[in-house]
Amino acid sequence: MSESRSNTLRCMECDKKLSLTAIMCKCKNYYCNKHRYSDKHNCSYDYKNNGRDLLKINNPLIEPNKVNKI
Repeated sequence: MSESRSNTLRCMECDKKLSLTAIMCKCKNYYCNKHRYSDKHNCSYDYKNNGRDLLKINNPLIEPNKVNKI
């Protein structure tokens, strides 16, 4: 019996059959070792804005209290 194509993991870039150690990118697709980096496939995940958002959350702006003049 032939194995169903829908049951096997395949690289989204080169259609290579993947093993159990397949790598899932942040764009929610699986890739082989050759295409696992975002510059090697057409990645739709925005790393730049994600980094900016993390910096805003982890480093809030600290403003001093105003001093009232008498």
